[in-house]
Amino acid sequence: MSSERLHPSFYLSEENFKTLVGPGDWKINEIPLDLAAEIKDHFGIDSSFCLLTSGTALVAGAPIDHSAVGGIDWIRQEDRLRPGEKPLNVYHYVIMQTTDKGHPVFYLGKKDTVAPHWSELEDLKVYFKDWK
Repeated sequence: MSSERLHPSFYLSEENFKTLVGPGDWKINEIPLDLAAEIKDHFGIDSSFCLLTSGTALVAGAPIDHSAVGGIDWIRQEDRLRPGEKPLNVYHYVIMQTTDKGHPVFYLGKKDTVAPHWSELEDLKVYFKDWK
């Protein structure tokens, strides 16, 4: 992804980045919605179902090469469900290496989500390996 052509949707502070990526081993983390709303207000709207994140721990002094260091999948309930449509929508954001403004976060929408964009509860198993 070339960040020169896109503008970030928002920036994360280093503290919020660490909250979202956890230990930094690309393990998927579920973020409580009240905390998610503090990080970016629309993650806390009434139709939000969950916020799932992952990323990598940053090594101090590592060169900045504009690569992705984290991802966010925001799952919300479809509030205008059409016949035959699944009840959940998944939206993807990518978190880039830090800049002087913080970690830029780019909205990719339906692209590159872990679960299908149009999902139902069963589809979310891909986020939770131990879910039966």
